[in-house]
Amino acid sequence: MEQQSTIFDESFDQIRTLRRRNLMPMWLKVYTWVTLGFGMLFSLLIFFESISDFDGLPKDNAGYLAGFVIAGILILAIYLTPALLVWLEVKWAIWFNIIIAALWVITILTATIISGTDNLYVGVTIIYFIPFWAGLFPLRRKWTKEAVSGRALRRKAF
Repeated sequence: MEQQSTIFDESFDQIRTLRRRNLMPMWLKVYTWVTLGFGMLFSLLIFFESISDFDGLPKDNAGYLAGFVIAGILILAIYLTPALLVWLEVKWAIWFNIIIAALWVITILTATIISGTDNLYVGVTIIYFIPFWAGLFPLRRKWTKEAVSGRALRRKAF
């Protein structure tokens, strides 16, 4: 009589790994894509605005063009980096977003204290990120401790 080697099937020994992107609800995935799109759109608008405005200015006004390029890069970084890190499933992406949120609030408060409410409209764009951050915040423990990126899963498969 032959004995069965184990009562468990092959899948019992395999560790189930959860992908970070699968932790995100569908609305957060869509919101991430929309945020990426807005970041690209704002950057392109700044870029094309700088080119169209530069044609009417004297040719020695390179500082004007450099300022618009720097503004475009900053807007690109502010809008794209938080969403891109989340979409690429970087382990520290949620903590990065929390730090960006804190810095943004500090910047808005400092600007309001220094110059009054005249420049408060610059900080209004934080309202767009509040649902994004609210969706990410509850995922932070699972994101860093339990789940892995898709790249890590592909590496593990080989």
